This record gives sequence, C-alpha cells and structure tokens, in this order.
Amino acid sequence: MRYNICREQIYLQWGSIMIGSKIKELRQKNDLTQEKLADFLCVSYQAVSKWECGISNPDLSMIAPLARLFNVTADELLGLNKPEPDKHRSELEAAHQVTWKNGDLVARHIAAEALVKAYPGDMKYLDWLAWTTAMRSFENKDDETYIAEQEKAIKMFAVVIENSTDGEVKNSAIQGIVQYLCFRGRKDDAHKYADLYPESNTITKDEILLSCLSGDEHKKHWQTIVQDRLEKLWFALDSNYHTMHSQQLVEALIELFVPDENYLRYHVPMYYANKRQAGFLLSEARYDEAITKIKNALHHAVAFDEIFEKKQKYQNTAPLFDLLEYDTDNTAQSGTATLTEEINEWLKHEQFNVVRERVDFKEFAVHT
Repeated sequence: MRYNICREQIYLQWGSIMIGSKIKELRQKNDLTQEKLADFLCVSYQAVSKWECGISNPDLSMIAPLARLFNVTADELLGLNKPEPDKHRSELEAAHQVTWKNGDLVARHIAAEALVKAYPGDMKYLDWLAWTTAMRSFENKDDETYIAEQEKAIKMFAVVIENSTDGEVKNSAIQGIVQYLCFRGRKDDAHKYADLYPESNTITKDEILLSCLSGDEHKKHWQTIVQDRLEKLWFALDSNYHTMHSQQLVEALIELFVPDENYLRYHVPMYYANKRQAGFLLSEARYDEAITKIKNALHHAVAFDEIFEKKQKYQNTAPLFDLLEYDTDNTAQSGTATLTEEINEWLKHEQFNVVRERVDFKEFAVHT
C-alpha cells in the first residue's frame, strides 16, 4: 500500500473506541448484523463485538478488507483523507482462472481464499472458495476432516445464497449446497435449497436464435444445441452412477451419437461408464466381462490423455457434430491427475484381488 510505512503509527494514534464506533456505524448503515459481518470477514462474531465495544482493535490486515466491504476508503475508516488503491484483484482472479486449465486445486484454493479475505462481502469470491473447499474435501484420508471440510463449504454456500444479488452466483451456490448436503445425507435440507433454483424457460435463447440463422450457421448452431442436450442427458444419467443400467445407457448413448468412434471429449464419459460397469461386474463375479470393461476404460483413458496433452483444436467427424471443434485448451480441469494415472490407482484397490493373478489383468500394468 502507498502508506505502508506509517500505517501502523497512524492506526495506533486512534483509540479503539473511535475505530470500533466507525465499524459499528458502517455496519448498521449497510444493514449487517455482527454475525453476518463476522461471516464475511471469516472471524468470530465475538471479535466484531469486541471491536465495536472498544475492547480490542481489528488486526491491521483487516483494515483494507473492512474498507472494501463498507465501500469506503481505508483512510475514511481511519479518519484520513488519502485513498487506498485497490491492488491485486485482477492478479488473484487471473491466478484462480488459470487453474481451470491446469487443474491445480491447491492454487485455486489459495487464490479464492485470498480474494475472500481481501474483498469480504463479494459473494462471487465466497462461492469460488466454497466450491474449491468442497472439491478438495476428497483429498482428506480421514473421515473427520473430510466431513468437516464439506460442512465448511456448505456453510459458505448458505452465506452466498442468503446474500448474493447476482442470480448466476446464487444459482452456482444452490447447485453446490444441494450436491454436498446430499453427500452428507441431508436430503431434506438439500430439497429445500433445490426449490430455490429458478425454473428454466420452455424455449431457450439458443432455440430462438436458431430461427434467425440459415445455411451452415443454422446447422452449426443446431449441432451446438444437440451437443449441449447430449451432455446434459449424459450428466443426468451419470448422476445415477450407482446403477449398472445407467452406465450402460451412457455408453450406448455415446456410441449412438459418435458412430465413427472419433470420441474426442466423449472418451471421458466412455471411460467412467466402462470403469463403473467393471466394478459392478466384479461384485457379481462376472470376471471375464469385468476384464473387458477394464480394458475399454483403459483404452479411453489413454486416448483422452493423448488428445488432451496436445492442447489444440480437433475437428469432430461424427455426423451430428461435423461442424464443431473440440478445443482441449479450453477444457476445465479439477485435478492434475490424468485419466491414465487415475485408473492406475484404481486398479490397486482390494476389489481387484480376485482377478489380480489373471494373465489378462496383469497385462494392464504394462499400459498404465
């Protein structure tokens, strides 16, 4: 900051009561409770109460976030007149954005957490942090930490839903809280939040736009709509991943839409569909069929990794999508492991002990 050298001296000259009174005045002006202010700042409401009563001062690192939250300058908060420049927002946003290409969840979490601390009250950033916290919960080996991190994310999602005025951000938080409440087995709570999600229009903007186009533009736009519907149907089927039939349907659906087997992005659903079917077949002692599905899953994993590694555009050749390209450079990533690395770890699980000594199973190790 421009006055970093003397900021502490200036701050100490003002009594706790004056600073606390200003925080209280601005909090009430912004119609915030002490609890809500504490949620925005990621501190306890007791800390806010002590500031306002003059018992203690906010930490110096809290001055800029408080100023941004109340939409005042740090100087105004401290009784000075020189404005504090807004720094680092674009750099932090860029650091967060790049992780959707490299899949680095740790870096994504660091950037989101820094944005929330620096810009409390910005619900977009809190939604980012909630999603990253939720996704990283699966990295924890012990159940206690795994559950605690998901509960932390659920609380953040709830704060976003309650306070966001941006429909897109609020809808994102609703999706998140419903998903992770269901993970926690709290289906009734999840249903209440799901009811908050807005109804979709019967006719979409894309469908209306379709009537304005002609020739190849019309065909390409139509293909985009079909592709979008296919992915939504695939996602709907995949959400019921605990049944064999749903995974068979995913595989059959992709095969139907991509008859030339140039799967490109669809190697991913084919990989998961075959992988999950293999698990079901193993549990039913249908070992030969399970080996076939493992072989298929490995094929799709290797094929997708080879495509994705090149970071380029590929032309779809399936009849329904032949005007569309697949740009691997624009594919969002939520982890750094490749599908080949993922399946390699999966094949180490105990469930494969019943087939581990088979010659055809040992062959998988050569490819992974």
